[in-house]
Amino acid sequence: MENEPVLPGRFELVILAASAGGLPTVLRVLKPISRTFPAAIIFIQHMAPAHESLLPQILAQKTGLAVQKAEDRQVFSPGNLYVAPPGRDLMVRAGRQFCLANSANHAGSSPSIDLLFESAAYSLRERALVVVLSGMGSDGTDGARAVKAEGGVVIAEDPGSALFPSMPHAAIVSGWVDYVLPADAIGPKIMELMGMDKPL
Repeated sequence: MENEPVLPGRFELVILAASAGGLPTVLRVLKPISRTFPAAIIFIQHMAPAHESLLPQILAQKTGLAVQKAEDRQVFSPGNLYVAPPGRDLMVRAGRQFCLANSANHAGSSPSIDLLFESAAYSLRERALVVVLSGMGSDGTDGARAVKAEGGVVIAEDPGSALFPSMPHAAIVSGWVDYVLPADAIGPKIMELMGMDKPL
């Protein structure tokens, strides 16, 4: 699955995408990552639009990272973990800005992983690293294609370690994935791709 070597530390944004089973999985992925991480991180997870998400509080307590809910026109910065809000699609625009849109404007899961991946691909090109984690369905597969086409890197959780394997499996069989790894190996691989030899 591995293609040409990745230049260390080149990424500006890491996107962790999940659906069902996503929270326990992303906590395992984030375990080796600290506030000094040299890129911004987004966690996007499917959830009901009317659901008041406690994800920012849970992630802040469990990881020690600076966590906040992404806001429209917010400029993202390294070492911060941003959470996509329920009922809104999150996208990335030029100038390292977030753009929020009403999820009701399209069919499919909310928030849309494909839309976020695609926007990161077109805005950041080879500086985007995306990860498809546990979930049902195939959201993220089309976005992975866009990331690869623009020179970014795609990681998928090994379906054997995923609580819900459909989403990472769909990405893997599409052929657009660079690395297939169990959840506990994804964080260290991200650190390696960022040019970090060990957790900080």
